Amino acid sequence: MTATYKRSYTFAVRGNRTIQRVGGNMHSYVRRLGAIAGAGLLMSSVTAGMAATRLSPRNEVARGSTGAPIELDLVVLNLERPVQVTNAADGTNRLFAVEKEGRVRIIQNGQLLSTPFLDIEDRVEDSGNEQGLLSVAFHPDYETNRRFFVYYTGRTPTEGGIVIAEYQAMAGNPNVASTAERRIIEIPHQLAENHNGGLLKFGPDGFLYAATGDGGSANDPDDNGQDINDLLGKILRFDVNGAQPYAIPSDNPFVGLAAPDEIYAYGLRNTWRYSFDRESGQLWAGDVGQNQYEEVDIITRGGNYGWRVMEGVHCRPPTTGCDTSGKILPVFEYAHSGSNGVSSGCSITGGYVYRGDAIPSLFGKYVFADYCLGSGQILTLVPGETTAVTMVTGAASEPVVSFGEDEAGELYVVTDSVFGGRGGVFKIVLRDGECDLRCPADVLVTDGDGNGSEVATFDLPTPTGECGTLACVPASGSTFTVGTTEVTCTSATGGSCTFNVVVEGTVDLAVTSCSPASARRKATLTVTVNGTGFVQGATVSFGTKITVNSVTYVSPSRLDVNIKIKKKAARVARDVVVTNPGGASATGIGAFTVE
Repeated sequence: MTATYKRSYTFAVRGNRTIQRVGGNMHSYVRRLGAIAGAGLLMSSVTAGMAATRLSPRNEVARGSTGAPIELDLVVLNLERPVQVTNAADGTNRLFAVEKEGRVRIIQNGQLLSTPFLDIEDRVEDSGNEQGLLSVAFHPDYETNRRFFVYYTGRTPTEGGIVIAEYQAMAGNPNVASTAERRIIEIPHQLAENHNGGLLKFGPDGFLYAATGDGGSANDPDDNGQDINDLLGKILRFDVNGAQPYAIPSDNPFVGLAAPDEIYAYGLRNTWRYSFDRESGQLWAGDVGQNQYEEVDIITRGGNYGWRVMEGVHCRPPTTGCDTSGKILPVFEYAHSGSNGVSSGCSITGGYVYRGDAIPSLFGKYVFADYCLGSGQILTLVPGETTAVTMVTGAASEPVVSFGEDEAGELYVVTDSVFGGRGGVFKIVLRDGECDLRCPADVLVTDGDGNGSEVATFDLPTPTGECGTLACVPASGSTFTVGTTEVTCTSATGGSCTFNVVVEGTVDLAVTSCSPASARRKATLTVTVNGTGFVQGATVSFGTKITVNSVTYVSPSRLDVNIKIKKKAARVARDVVVTNPGGASATGIGAFTVE
C-alpha cells in the first residue's frame, strides 16, 4: 500500500483517514554562480503567540583555536552529478555515493566499484536541475535486515512527484540491491521542478525523517511553508517499523489535530541538507535563502520556521512589521554580500557537527559550505556564536553540493560535476605536516586547606599530526587560586588548545543578601549579591522574567550581576540562586523583590 497525496483533492493517507489539501531546493546546486534565488528554512514553535526565540545549542566544543589547517584528500572523481555520500553503519566502512540520474554507487577501500549498488534510472525524473535521485538512508538495523530507503522525483504516478520508497540489499551479495520497490509515500510536486527538498535520514529515535521543499518557483507562491494542511515545505517523520506503508510516531506534533500527522516541523523553504549531531542528537539544517540570506537552523518537534514570512532573521516584503510570533530564529545567518565571518555566498550547503578524532580542533563545531564559495573554503561555526570561521583548504574551488560522514565520524565533501566541478568525494583531513591538539577536559579541584589556592595536575594534550614538544601554561603541578583559570597548551610546531582549571573553595557556599534588594519592572541595573564561597565562573538566577546580562566575580563574598527586569515580571520576592562551576549551588530565599 502506498500513501498518496493529491493536490487540491481529498486523498487517502492510511487506512480510512483523509485530509483535504488546499493548494499549493534540492539546494539549487546548478544555479548560476552569483546572486541567485535560493531556498529558505526558518524555525518556529507550534505554539501560537510566542515571541521569536533563538535555540541554544548544547554541544561540547573544542576551545582555544580557530582550527588547525585542513585539506581535502581525494577519494574518487568523475561521479555523474553526485548529491550525497553516506555510510550504512554496518561495520564494512563502505561509502555510498548517490548520483542524481538514479544510481547509488559504492566506494570500498578507496575505490569506486563499477557495478552500481542500485540503479533505478528508469524510474527517476531528473530532467530538471533539482530533480533526480536525491538521497539514500539505511535502516538502523541494516546490518541484519538489509533495508534502505530512497528519495527521488519520479516519472509516475505524476511526473516530478516526490517518491519515498524502500529497497533491500541482496542476501547473497552485499554490494548489490534488489530493484524491487515498496513505495512508502508519493507527494505531488507539480508547480515547478525546483525545491524538492530531498534528504532522508534516520534520527537517533529510530524514525525516518524526510525534508520536502516548498513546491518550487520562487517566493513560495502557494504559501506551502505555512500551510499545515500541505506536506510541502516541511520535515516529515515516519515509523517504518510498524503498520504498512508506515506508522506515525505517537509524539509527532500534529497527531490528533487538523493537520497531517506526518509533519514534524514546518515553515521551511527547502531543507536541502541536514544532519543529526551524533552526540547531542540535535538536528542541524542548512537552509538556502531566497535571494539575500543563508541560514543555519536547529530543527525541533513542532517548529514553525517562518518561511515565507521571514528570510533569516529578517521580515520579507514588507520588510518591517511582519508577524514573528512563534517563529524560532536561525542560530546563524550570513548575507549574500558577506557578513558574520562569511565573505559572500549564494547557496548554503548544510553539513555536520564534527565528532571525529582526526582533527581535534574541529570537535563539536558545525562544518558547512556555500555552493558559490566552493571547496576552497570550508566554514565552521562554534555552537552559540554568531560569527563563522573560514578554513582555506588549498583545493581547487569546486561547487560543494553535500557533506557526508563515515562510520568513525570523519567528514567528506561532495563536489558537483558542473560549473568546474569534477564530481568528486573528498575527505577532510589535517593538512600534511601540521599539528592539532586535543586538550584534557576541565579539571576541578578543591581548596583543601582553605588558603585560597590548590595545586592541580593534569595530562598533556593528545597530539595529532607532527607536533614535537608540548607545553602548557600554567603547567601541571602549578598552584591555582580559587576560581577558574584558563590553561593554554601549545606544540613546538604551532598547534594549540585550551581548557580550564577550576578550584572550589572549602567555605560553605551561601547567599546572604542583595544590594539593592528590590527594583521595579523594566529596570536594568547591577545587583551586588553578597555571600560566601563564590568562585570565578559562578552563574546567578533571579527566576522567570528577569534576564541576567552578565556576572562579574569580585571576590569569594561578592558577585556583581547586571539584570534586566521584564515588564511582565511578577511583583513578588525572588529566590536568588548562585551556582559555582562544578554544580554546587546556594539559594538566597526571597533575597530580591520585584516592586
